[in-house]
Amino acid sequence: MKVGMRRSAGSLFSFGLNILNAAIGTDMMQTVFWNPQGFVASRWSLIQFDVVTSTVAFVLGFLVQWVWKPDTAKWVWTAGLIWFVLGAITSTGDVGSFLPELVPRESAFDVRNSDDENIVMHWITLTMPLLRTIFYSLGAFTCSALRHRNSSREKPLTQGSVDL
Repeated sequence: MKVGMRRSAGSLFSFGLNILNAAIGTDMMQTVFWNPQGFVASRWSLIQFDVVTSTVAFVLGFLVQWVWKPDTAKWVWTAGLIWFVLGAITSTGDVGSFLPELVPRESAFDVRNSDDENIVMHWITLTMPLLRTIFYSLGAFTCSALRHRNSSREKPLTQGSVDL
C-alpha cells in the first residue's frame, strides 16, 4: 500500500513539475527568440507570439521526454484545457472574445479601451497556457512515438540467428 501511495505521489509531483515547465519554462526559453520589449499588442503580433511559444513548448516537451521519459509529460495538455475551460466559463462577456482574429480589426489594440484590454488579458491568462500545454504534450508524444518506432525496428539478437 505504501509503495502505491509513493508512486501516486511521485506521479502527481512529476505532473506538477511538467505543468510548471510547460507554462513557465516555455516563457523563460522563448525570451531567447522573442524580446517582449516594445511589444505592440496587435492581432498579428499575438499570432506570431503564439507560433513562437507553441514551437518552444513543443521542443521543450520533446527534450523533457527524450531525457527523463516521464509519462506525465504527455498528459500536461489536460491541465491547460481545464484551465482554459474554467477561465472561459467564469469569464464575463463573450466567451470567444479572447481568441485572436485572423483578420485584424485595427492595427493595434488600444489598451485604454476596456474591451481590448480584456481581450489581451484573456489571451495572456487563458490562450497562452492552453497552447503551451498542448504543444508541450505534443512534443512529448512525438518523442515517445519516435522512440517506440525506432526500438521496434531493432531486432534483438537471438541465439543462432545472424543477419548478413
